[in-house]
Amino acid sequence: MVIFAGGTGNPYFSTDHGAVLRALEMEAQVILKATNVDGVYTAIEERPTAKFLPSLTFKKRSSKATR
Repeated sequence: MVIFAGGTGNPYFSTDHGAVLRALEMEAQVILKATNVDGVYTAIEERPTAKFLPSLTFKKRSSKATR
C-alpha cells in the first residue's frame, strides 16, 4: 500500500486532482478518497440541474456510467 499526501503545486488543481494524477502515473488499480461531507452533487452545485445525493454506492454510480 502506498499513501500519497500533498498537492501538485499547480494553480487551479485540487488535491483530489493531484491524487488521481499520481494514481494514473503509478498505474494504481484502486484509488480511495475519504472525506467528511453530507453528500455529493451531480453537477456544479449552483446549476439548476444539480441534484444532491446524500449517499452514493459504487454499484449505483458505475451502472449510470455505462448507459
